[in-house]
Amino acid sequence: MKRGTSSFWMQTSQNLNQSLMSKEKNIVNVVFFIIKFPLEIVMTKITRFLIWAGGYDVQTAKLCTSSEINKLAIVGSTLFIAPLVGLFSYSYAFYFIFNNYFAAVFGGIFFSLVIFIIDRSIIAIGRPNKYSLGIFARFILAVTIGFLLAEPITLKIFEDSIVEQQQKEILSKKETIINYYDNKTKDLHKIEADSQKKLDDLQLAYTQEMDGTGGSRIRNQGPIYQRKYADYLDYKKMFLSKQIESDNQIKKLLSERNSEITSMENKHADGLIGRLRALSALGNKEPIVFWASWLIRLFFVFIELIPVFIKITPTDDKGLYYLLVDQNDEEREAIMLMTRAERKKLYEKEERLRVIELFYELCNKEIQIFVDGKRKDSIYLMNTVKSMLKNKLSIQQQVGRKIKDSEILNSTLVQIDDIYTGFVNLVKQILDRSDNNFSQDNI
Repeated sequence: MKRGTSSFWMQTSQNLNQSLMSKEKNIVNVVFFIIKFPLEIVMTKITRFLIWAGGYDVQTAKLCTSSEINKLAIVGSTLFIAPLVGLFSYSYAFYFIFNNYFAAVFGGIFFSLVIFIIDRSIIAIGRPNKYSLGIFARFILAVTIGFLLAEPITLKIFEDSIVEQQQKEILSKKETIINYYDNKTKDLHKIEADSQKKLDDLQLAYTQEMDGTGGSRIRNQGPIYQRKYADYLDYKKMFLSKQIESDNQIKKLLSERNSEITSMENKHADGLIGRLRALSALGNKEPIVFWASWLIRLFFVFIELIPVFIKITPTDDKGLYYLLVDQNDEEREAIMLMTRAERKKLYEKEERLRVIELFYELCNKEIQIFVDGKRKDSIYLMNTVKSMLKNKLSIQQQVGRKIKDSEILNSTLVQIDDIYTGFVNLVKQILDRSDNNFSQDNI
């Protein structure tokens, strides 16, 4: 059954071509092309998806050459660069905003879809060598999106330097707070030391007056001693009161210092705004960080502009796809200008062509099964003939319901019969080349 595959196809083409060389030759040629090259250009699901993503019509793209299809798919693939980068970039940013993995993933996916939808809608309206206000808006949007994409990525690239910068800022502010409260505490300690010195001087004065080593140098506890001792007691009482007050003030200052340090550390938490502030300060200190961060921003802006540049680049050859689009537009415009009767007749011819294409496709699928060697039993060939007979009857019923013009209807039915007859003759030839398990009369 595997032998003679090329001769089998040659015989298939000859039978089908001979059976359809009578009427409507242009329709027959189209159908013969389809049976020879099934489904125009076979595209994978990924290719169709990329073409759709680029804002192109998949059905029109199927009629293009493989090189044109690849070109359309490449344009579509460029639209995924920004959303994919945005998925990681915005997820990283949302994690620092909400400190939650679920919010980070959801935010990244949401904004990636927003970028993709906006990019696709703007790119879809573009045409080579044509400029519009939408393209200008796309440039502005690309710059904005590029910056928004670049910031989280820049934060991640300079993460170590940013953390170090934040720690330095925290230490600097902490030192400022500590120095401020230390100065206040030192002032209180100085006042306390001065008061203690004065208390000690008063104590020394009344002691020297008592033993005659100072003051009046008269050793007694006379009125001078009594007055100095009273001054000492009064000042000591005031000193002890002030010492308690000073100690309370020092404790209060220490508490305020610790509270302010904690508040500063909390405000300086590892958030998005804090990191952006640290990156800005780092850029002011180190020029290499400043220029590197701007190069990253420009890089993402150019990535966003790639689809626009590809789509609007001036070129003498606008491509087969746009030629087909223009041709379809012109044909539809011509149809709209037709009379009702002409339009009805044209629609019936289109329906006729569609039905014949469908029938050819069914034939082609069955024949392809033989060529691939999926079924080798002659009984399967007989069942296939029966199946094709059912398909033929079903399509003839559809044609009878949809085509009202009797001349076109009869011509279509004759062509379907010719196709079926050619297919049956082909199966007979296959059976003749096989083990002759069935005679031709069984068909």
